[in-house]
Amino acid sequence: MMQEELPMLYNQYKITIPHVFVYNIELRGKDYIQVKQRDSSIHATEREGSGAGGVSKDFTVSAQETTFISRNLPAIRQDESYCWCPEDYKVQVSFDLQGTQFTPNEYKPYSQKWEDVDKQLLKPENTQFGEHLSLTNPFRPETKQAYNSEMNFEEKIICAFQVLKKKMAWNGRYQLYSKELEKVIKKGSGSNADLNFILISILKDFGLEAYPVVMSRRSSGMLPYNFPSLQKLNTFFVAIHDINKQKYVFLDSSMDVPAFNILPLELSVNKARMLSLKEKEEKKWVNVMALSHNKSFMKIDARIEGNQVKGHRSTVLYGQEAIEYQANENHKQDNLVSNPENKVSQKEKLTVTNLKVKKQENDWALIEEEFDFVLQADRTDDHLYINPMLFPQLKSNPFIQTERVLPIEFPYPYKFTMLSTLTLPEGYEVEELPQSQSIRSEGDGLQCKYMIQQQGNTILLNYVFHLKGYIFLSEQYKQLQELWAKVIEKNNALIVLKKI
Repeated sequence: MMQEELPMLYNQYKITIPHVFVYNIELRGKDYIQVKQRDSSIHATEREGSGAGGVSKDFTVSAQETTFISRNLPAIRQDESYCWCPEDYKVQVSFDLQGTQFTPNEYKPYSQKWEDVDKQLLKPENTQFGEHLSLTNPFRPETKQAYNSEMNFEEKIICAFQVLKKKMAWNGRYQLYSKELEKVIKKGSGSNADLNFILISILKDFGLEAYPVVMSRRSSGMLPYNFPSLQKLNTFFVAIHDINKQKYVFLDSSMDVPAFNILPLELSVNKARMLSLKEKEEKKWVNVMALSHNKSFMKIDARIEGNQVKGHRSTVLYGQEAIEYQANENHKQDNLVSNPENKVSQKEKLTVTNLKVKKQENDWALIEEEFDFVLQADRTDDHLYINPMLFPQLKSNPFIQTERVLPIEFPYPYKFTMLSTLTLPEGYEVEELPQSQSIRSEGDGLQCKYMIQQQGNTILLNYVFHLKGYIFLSEQYKQLQELWAKVIEKNNALIVLKKI
């Protein structure tokens, strides 16, 4: 590591490697590393025989001396927001021993291929991993009672998951191996690895093909680019093969609900590996980020009566947006409490009635919500001030630093769409109307459209916020900061109505 939490003025690392050792050397942040190489040699001693009769013989081995130098590297904070694993982005040099070559014609490879890592994990004598893939369903009586031969593919998975969650609780830990699975089953709680091995056994009992998908968690850092690494793997989730549709469904036992292809954010990586010997190499790599479409659609119909805005709001949420809603059902982004009673938020001057939340049967990745509302408008003697969005999507700019060293990593890409119709009161005319604006970043990683128009006594607003990318480079920070500020400005823009 050439970069730390304090600024680094100068960092030098010198290593001399004999030519008999062949290393794969990976540089991260190579633009900041100066590399110098020169031929060298290492003196060594070989001893034949032991004790007093032993003979020592000196010899020289040709080598290469490499020096890595970095200068004036800025500090990297370990607690930076919008960054899962700062270690990933430190300027660094890593070494992987590829093999040895003690004679010109005697090369012995050491580095593994990913297929070798697969075999190492899957072999039956691996008591902490491969052995558990032939586990007999420990909850056969319960699953036999819940199972129905008429179930389709999705229903079988949901049934298996629900039986597992009735019998086992997740202990909050993500792990790769399971050391004492029998004790875990008796205890009734375990890591996601423990629960996933049991889930696979139940799914196989239902006649489904299920495989582990190994990975490195987001907070633990990315897998190496250039070489396979068993040591960097630290957990897995489950892939279930749909034979009819010839595709996979992904699930993890740490989840509260069996929402297909929507994994916990800690497991949402762009590189995970499926341990299936039947699949071709290119199909073994899974990009979890590309599995689900995360979006929400909000429709508002409102009218102004006196100094109040009364209306109806309906929202449909998909993917991670729906899962987050369920996880925070009692702490909505509007600071509303989800129950059918009338609730008033003093801060927002908002009253909500007739709240209804509709969950789709067997589809946890879709939520529908609707309610009626009354919102207090700001007014003076002859003016009314109304935000046409009524429920702003963004309220503050999290990017307040003047500079940033690390990239910006969002939890996931998503799209938010709002259609708002606002009927104006009689006796007022529009004095000021916010301007329509289209905002986008270079490369279209972020797009925002704010289109507003007046038609008679109605204001129509079409607002779309689309975060297409989830990683922005540190060089894009200032642009992102400025774009976010413009978007928030639109979120807070007001219509000014003047009494006629």
